[in-house]
Amino acid sequence: MAPYLSPGRDADAALGSRRVEQLERDYLIPMITERLLGGDHELDVRRRPVFGHFVNPQVGLLFKVDAEISPAEKFRRLEWATRIAILVSESGLVFPASYVFEVPGFLAYLRANPELVDLGLLRLTGPTPNLLDYQGIKEYEYRDASRNPYAGDFDLRVPDRVQWQARRGTTAGQSIARYWGEAIRPGYDLWSVVSELTSGLDGKTRGRVERTIRDVPDRLEGRAFIADYVFSALGRGLSPAARHSVAWSLSAQYIDSYLQNLDASILVDFPWATLDITAEFDWRRVSVRRVRTWLRHLGLEILLHEDVRLEDLIKISNSLVFDVAFEALFTHGTFDRWMAVSEIDRSPIANSSSLVTRSLDRLSRVMEKLDQSGIVA
Repeated sequence: MAPYLSPGRDADAALGSRRVEQLERDYLIPMITERLLGGDHELDVRRRPVFGHFVNPQVGLLFKVDAEISPAEKFRRLEWATRIAILVSESGLVFPASYVFEVPGFLAYLRANPELVDLGLLRLTGPTPNLLDYQGIKEYEYRDASRNPYAGDFDLRVPDRVQWQARRGTTAGQSIARYWGEAIRPGYDLWSVVSELTSGLDGKTRGRVERTIRDVPDRLEGRAFIADYVFSALGRGLSPAARHSVAWSLSAQYIDSYLQNLDASILVDFPWATLDITAEFDWRRVSVRRVRTWLRHLGLEILLHEDVRLEDLIKISNSLVFDVAFEALFTHGTFDRWMAVSEIDRSPIANSSSLVTRSLDRLSRVMEKLDQSGIVA
């Protein structure tokens, strides 16, 4: 019996299990082995963790998605996005350690998902795995804030259990500082901001302002490289459009630094906002809208419902047949492939005790049909 099916199922479940085992042995395992040995990276989206930028406070401000919703609704959205991430990535979610202190309700979220924490599907990342040390570092970086999110006592017992994923290379602040030096050059992202600050100035004054702009990383004096502190370091007023440009560019670079250092993906195209802010790495974007459409076409949208047990969701996501079906019909879901499975019953599957068995059986039928058609061989 396949490892993701528990004993005690009825005859139909046993038949579905044998079908999945045969499909894995005869088709899926040889196909994946051939592609991996050949250096094929088509399955990378399933191997990468998802970076949890969708609850980043600065991103929320840029997309205006947090101002008018209740804490309960924010929590519901976080839980729903977590289900998407578990299906998309076998590596789960990675969050910056800053969320423990900066995101209201994040500690409650970790406490509400002990299974995901224990399985390593919710992880933290940052410059140090010691959260008390990290808190001290960040409290200094936000020392001038009217409300320092790192000041005070925090119950860190649950976060201390969360697995730590080390960042490779530079910190986010170092990446943003390097980016700043490039972005203020003519023709680059923030050149319009430079032009606004220096427009109409005589040569001497212009040179002084340009040096101030160039020296922003040093003028921060160890403070966090965020928009509010940058505006103070510039010492001159900016138009609303220029302020937005600075805030957007800094957040995009912050996220890009994590995506690169963690080799991670991000979720975009949520029902409430696109949250598509990364400046680079188109191939690291995973559309939530497309994931929902893919599941709906397979009759599996129930997997995103809050009543479905996380245990069942994880079993389905971790199965080999789900892995390859995702690659075949999501990553490379061409019209010909969908037409090849059009005759298979793909009516919506309801939540029940046999959800895992029925879902895997549905996916195995789909992959058998694709195998028989020769489209994915």
